[in-house]
Amino acid sequence: MPTRTTIAALAAAALLLAPAATHGQTSTTTTGTTVKGTVFAKRLAERLTTTFRITATSVKCNTTVRYAPGSISRCKARFATGDATTIRVRFTSTKGGFVAAPLGLLLRDIEYRIAEDLVTKQGAIADFTCPFRRAVKAGDRFPCYGTEAAGDGTTSDTGRQGYIYDVTQLGSGRVTFTLRA
Repeated sequence: MPTRTTIAALAAAALLLAPAATHGQTSTTTTGTTVKGTVFAKRLAERLTTTFRITATSVKCNTTVRYAPGSISRCKARFATGDATTIRVRFTSTKGGFVAAPLGLLLRDIEYRIAEDLVTKQGAIADFTCPFRRAVKAGDRFPCYGTEAAGDGTTSDTGRQGYIYDVTQLGSGRVTFTLRA
């Protein structure tokens, strides 16, 4: 039968091994670390802004996120361009290392970049439209259509030049595009 001293020693040892409380933000287990979704969402927003060079204006994740190698989480992100997509996050360590990949292309950003390219190449200003939704898939190709902006502010298409850019996905949300001749 254990003595009172043995029970007290076991209880003290258990307290030393228990995770420290950190205001409800994190807890460590043998399978990883659990963090509030809002804490992780802030980190993810910073990474997305750096990666895509477009400000991530809103990122929302689950209530809690578990940092464990191989663990997968999905978050919703909205960007300054108006693009919105789901981000798939795969954790690589218990310390919060992760790899993030968008599940949908940032099409408003592509339209903006194509319009800038047209100004550079031909000095023309056009409004472009790419497909409404497009999954991220390396090797996928699709056209984006543009119509030269009317100089007089009218909406009439009479006499306006049309442009087509062919967009090719490279993977991880990266693309190349070329103006059709």
